[in-house]
Amino acid sequence: MRTPLPGQLVPMSPKGPQCFVDWRWVKAGFVGWYSGETRIGVWEEAPSNTVAKPEGPFGIRLNAQQAKNVGPIMKRDKPWEHGYHFVYMIYDGGKYRGWYEALPGDHFDNSDIAWPSGYGNLLCYAESDDGFNWHKPELDIFDYHGDTKTNIVFGRGLNPHGFAVHASGLFKDPHGPASERYKLIYMSSAINPNVDEWITENKKRFGDDMDPMALRHGKGQAKLQLGVGGHLNKKAGPNTHWIAGATSPDGLHWTPIAEPLMVHFSDTINTATWDEQRGKYVGYFRTWRYGRRCVGRAETEDYRFWPSTPDTVLEAPLENHPSDDIYTNAKGIYPNSNDTHLMFPAVYHRLDDSRETYLASSEDNVNWQWVPGGSIIKRGNFGDWDGGDLTASPGIVPLSDNRIGVHIYAFVHPHKFPRGSESNVGAAGWATWQAGRLCAITADDYGEFSTPELVFEGKELSLNLKTREAGAVRVELRDENSVPIPGHTFNDVDIFVGDNTDWRVSWQGKSCLLYTSPSPRDRG
Repeated sequence: MRTPLPGQLVPMSPKGPQCFVDWRWVKAGFVGWYSGETRIGVWEEAPSNTVAKPEGPFGIRLNAQQAKNVGPIMKRDKPWEHGYHFVYMIYDGGKYRGWYEALPGDHFDNSDIAWPSGYGNLLCYAESDDGFNWHKPELDIFDYHGDTKTNIVFGRGLNPHGFAVHASGLFKDPHGPASERYKLIYMSSAINPNVDEWITENKKRFGDDMDPMALRHGKGQAKLQLGVGGHLNKKAGPNTHWIAGATSPDGLHWTPIAEPLMVHFSDTINTATWDEQRGKYVGYFRTWRYGRRCVGRAETEDYRFWPSTPDTVLEAPLENHPSDDIYTNAKGIYPNSNDTHLMFPAVYHRLDDSRETYLASSEDNVNWQWVPGGSIIKRGNFGDWDGGDLTASPGIVPLSDNRIGVHIYAFVHPHKFPRGSESNVGAAGWATWQAGRLCAITADDYGEFSTPELVFEGKELSLNLKTREAGAVRVELRDENSVPIPGHTFNDVDIFVGDNTDWRVSWQGKSCLLYTSPSPRDRG
């Protein structure tokens, strides 16, 4: 039987480090009615002197914290790397493993290519001991124009559909068999002169649940036949589009899945993962509402069969400009957590052709909300490597010096600026935060809040705190009836002042959370 979802647990039982990315760890509170010091029940007569006393959080707010951009972190030193960006990165066994889409130079000379729409992207592999210095192994898996000593692991000729790999996502699957430990999901396409037959055949699997945007063909496809360099593919013809997949035992040797996973058009980063709590695969894709890009969600127990009409779960913040929409989702999960689901969506500002990264959170991998604080990863100064356009990729990993990082790829020019130029090929880097400081509960003056009832493992409470010069923090333990526990009150606590990511709370020099009888519950 699966573990209940976090929001269903009463009391809640946190596991590992917990981040304030929503209000789940702040007790909602209520208003109490009092006559003097006597609390008046809801169905009791109210004396004339009855007054309200708010009993809940006040003076606090939730605030996403700004990242520090570091980069570029990897050189373009291979002939198939005119441009590149990471699509998945993990820290596993003391080593960073990264997969990235590379854009070869011949992508722009598509007059003679054998793949449709000019997409010649390749999936490549790299390793690093520190996340900053990357090694590209010679894998002898895929040759590039006769060169067999490449780090290319998928794309072009390895793809049975005639389309290279694009808008891909990759994840390590603990649920599947060892032969399919790694899974790839990406947008595929093929020149298909028999589009109607293709649709009829796939209706046998998907019924009418197929995205109309994926079925555009004929003259209406002319725009989609343009390569990035703006040259019409001479082999252009009717196209079909779908989300495809592949599996691998090691992340290097891939076996493509012959049939579409879903008939959906999503030419952005598509992400998927196995959700242990839900017992399903969960994926995030691009959807559209009222002419604007959004984040869509779908789930399935069978990785080889997905709903083709994802549910829209996130739109651009309403306080933003009405021309803004969401380009990519960059879904991930906080390190060592099983219920702090995060997105780093690239909000696209259409009117100045730029993208900035915001933060969204979910506790159940279903319902999503924006974290207040605005853009969390900002572009650099114009002319810098990250000064024109910037997007985050999936994967949140620990870095040295007690940091966490999200991969970013950036350009010196705006997003739609002509990309055939050598000056606008993009570069990879990190957006970094001090561990545990992705988001914070802040107080401009005096603030106070209580957590819900919590069941802990262990004997000590560690907090991540920072005070102003004249600020201080007090902590109090209470029982299930909100009665302060003797010896663990605000008056007993060793007051915290300063900046510490791992402050062990103590009361009169004792950090142990356990208390002995007589406890409040034992009092007669």
